[in-house]
Amino acid sequence: MKKKQVLAFALLALLWFATVGQTLGQTRTAGVHEDDKFTYTITAFWSSVNASATVPDDLVGINGTLYYRVAVSTILASNVTTQDTWHYSNGTESTAIVVQDVDSGSSYVMKGLVNVVGSNLGPGDLLYPTGNDPRRINQTISVDYGSSKRDASAVVYDFPTLDSLNNVVGYEKSAFYFDKATGMLVARSDFTSNAAENVSIVILLANTNLWSITKSPSITSSSSTPSASSSTPTPDSVQVFGITLLAFVASVVAAIVIAVVAFAVVLRGRRGRKKKFRR
Repeated sequence: MKKKQVLAFALLALLWFATVGQTLGQTRTAGVHEDDKFTYTITAFWSSVNASATVPDDLVGINGTLYYRVAVSTILASNVTTQDTWHYSNGTESTAIVVQDVDSGSSYVMKGLVNVVGSNLGPGDLLYPTGNDPRRINQTISVDYGSSKRDASAVVYDFPTLDSLNNVVGYEKSAFYFDKATGMLVARSDFTSNAAENVSIVILLANTNLWSITKSPSITSSSSTPSASSSTPTPDSVQVFGITLLAFVASVVAAIVIAVVAFAVVLRGRRGRKKKFRR
């Protein structure tokens, strides 16, 4: 009777392990499809306390951009391949093939200017569950495009800028808005301020073949300033993930050990019965 109980327990342990393995194998899926296209405008703003200072070259290059276009070419599991085109006001352009993994956040071949995440992310969800990015969705907001409205997943956070001695010398704030259904970036702003200058860069979706855009998008938030605590990358949030991962690995190892030991006990019992029968 006891041996039957041990065998049943071993089977349950193996079943649990198989179920967890299937759960881990379920990666996030992309909400975009082949031939989807997204066109963005990019604008940089700069000011300095030094009247004789000149605008940095990289910001001049940004403001010399007519548009940035992302065309989805291939979807393979959680990998999204796009052809990104940077078109400049002088008529020249540069292109790149970009592969992004919406599950881990990794970029292959080349890094693009526009990020894509998994579809239908909600408040509290990690941007990339199997990657090293600890940022989470703050809230779901509504984006008004004039003739259409879309839900978007917002990631807003701020943090101080430190010098080599860890003294606070400035302030940075970033906001990312991903279309909820497709996981595609629809707006991004990065603001940096210190004693010498202020810099702001804004990326905004201007056109797509998926929905109509008849005016500059306006964002309606459920709160005037989304909380940064749930998305700001911090050592503590990484540590919590590490502890959770270690606990999971330990439980998996324990299940395997239990199953192996139980199987050995049952096998030994069978051998004992065979010897007794031979006598």
